[in-house]
Amino acid sequence: MEDLTLGDIFDQIAAFEDRIARYYASIRDESADNKAKLLSYHLSRHRQHQQQGFAEMDAGEQDEIRQTRLEADAPFDLEKSFRFLDPRSESCTAEALLKDAGRHGRKLIDFYTKLCRQDLPEKARNVLETLIRVEERALIAIKKMMQMDYF
Repeated sequence: MEDLTLGDIFDQIAAFEDRIARYYASIRDESADNKAKLLSYHLSRHRQHQQQGFAEMDAGEQDEIRQTRLEADAPFDLEKSFRFLDPRSESCTAEALLKDAGRHGRKLIDFYTKLCRQDLPEKARNVLETLIRVEERALIAIKKMMQMDYF
């Protein structure tokens, strides 16, 4: 079993979110699909959710939460939660981007929920619950965009 902290998990997720942001930037720059370009701009601006989980906390509180040790491995394969399409391919459409963003959001919600089942300090649990709510709001927005054929 790996000796993981919440900080390790948050760092992994943040690095993957940065990779997703670069992917969306490549779509904006390379895709021929104008809807996909516009949507990728929107999605990249709304992908950085971790800051919201730590809103209104000072650096000391954030560090305390990040040092929280996890009871067990928290396996989460970020690569399986998101599909990176070739920005120049015809399959890189707004609909495909929305589906992928929704699938990734659901995986994060499931993962954060599993972490909440561990014996965690209240502040750490509160951060995870905030992240769950943030991801749920993002999922609602994605579902609305899909239903309205917004992009």
